[in-house]
Amino acid sequence: MLRIFEKKIFPVPKTTFVQYLMLYISSLGPASKVFTQKFLTFFILKSMNCLQKEHLSVRQQAMNFLASFMAYTSDKVLPTDTLHKSLELLNRFIQKNKLADINDS
Repeated sequence: MLRIFEKKIFPVPKTTFVQYLMLYISSLGPASKVFTQKFLTFFILKSMNCLQKEHLSVRQQAMNFLASFMAYTSDKVLPTDTLHKSLELLNRFIQKNKLADINDS
C-alpha cells in the first residue's frame, strides 16, 4: 500500500485529501500500527532528504503530508511518545541545518 502511495499518489501535485485515506487506514486497528510507523518513517525520510537527493518540492510535499498526518491523528493511531520522538527528530534536523536562523539574517 505504501509503495502504491509513493509511486502513484505522492508525486501528483496538489493532492488535497489523500492524507485522510492514509489516516483512515492507520486507524483500522492494531495491525495498522506497522503501516502507521512505515508511513511516518517514509515522510520523515523524504522530508529530510535521507533516502536520496530529493528535489525541494518533493521534500516540501513530504513535510506537508507529515504535518497533516501528525496533526490529525489521535493517540490511538499515533502514540504520544512516537509523536514526541518524531517532533524531536524534526527539531534536531531544523537546528542542524540552521533553518531556524533564516529570520535572523
